[in-house]
Amino acid sequence: MKQSSSFALVKSIKNFIDIFMGNQSSAAEQSEMIKQFMMEMHHLMSEHSLWREESEEALQVAIEALERYLMYKIFKVAFYIPSTNDLEMDSKFYHCARVHHFLQPHHLDIEHTSMHQLVFRAAADELRQLDAERFKAPRERLCFILNAVTLLSSILTT
Repeated sequence: MKQSSSFALVKSIKNFIDIFMGNQSSAAEQSEMIKQFMMEMHHLMSEHSLWREESEEALQVAIEALERYLMYKIFKVAFYIPSTNDLEMDSKFYHCARVHHFLQPHHLDIEHTSMHQLVFRAAADELRQLDAERFKAPRERLCFILNAVTLLSSILTT
């Protein structure tokens, strides 16, 4: 994207970021805006001279990099929309977390073994990465959640 031939693509990306950051849309509208923009960029990039001759895999890597960059830039606006519904859901979640904070594996009839402790720590480490500043793309964040769930479900199946 640093080549002069990609100037129009870079300009489109910057324009989208500027428009998105100034927009006060609902979460659903913002989601649709991002989805439409990413579909448009996929089309433009696939026809662009930089990627026209590349494999679909190489194009997909570039699209994922664009998604990570885009989400890094718009993260605060995209994920922190103060709506009444979000505040209610956050309040319910934090209430449940406070009420159930005492739960330990033995409360759920899960044996306490050193192996399970390692798995719990690994799952917790995966979830802690959600707070990391560098991971803002939904795909990356979902991977951390999936990894934690996979680790925890491995305990439940043993």
